Amino acid sequence: MDRARLSELLVGDHEAYSMAVAALEAGAAFDIWHGGMSPKHLLAILERRERTVRRSRQPTIALPEAISALREYSGAEVFLGFIDDRIRGGYYFQVVLDETSSRVICCAGVKPSDPAARAHGQRSDLDE
Repeated sequence: MDRARLSELLVGDHEAYSMAVAALEAGAAFDIWHGGMSPKHLLAILERRERTVRRSRQPTIALPEAISALREYSGAEVFLGFIDDRIRGGYYFQVVLDETSSRVICCAGVKPSDPAARAHGQRSDLDE
């Protein structure tokens, strides 16, 4: 999927979507992986990530909403991708597409933890 098409799919009244589009427009790295995965498997990953970032107090955007949207999704498969705006001090967005890659189911961002916090033993979910 190219940058323009991903930007077109990130429509709606969601702050995470508009931030992800801005990151794409600024040249952020991105990719949508070709292999699909089970929505239940991805849901378990996102739920674990939410617990991890809450404990580490990392800033997030739209993570609870993404989990809710994935719970409601009834398709058999999803495609996962990312938009990495960390180089500009932004978020690492995860983008989830439906089984036909024609609709964004959800988009959520996690901001890297403070380097000082990492020095004191806090891990970032992005380290995994």
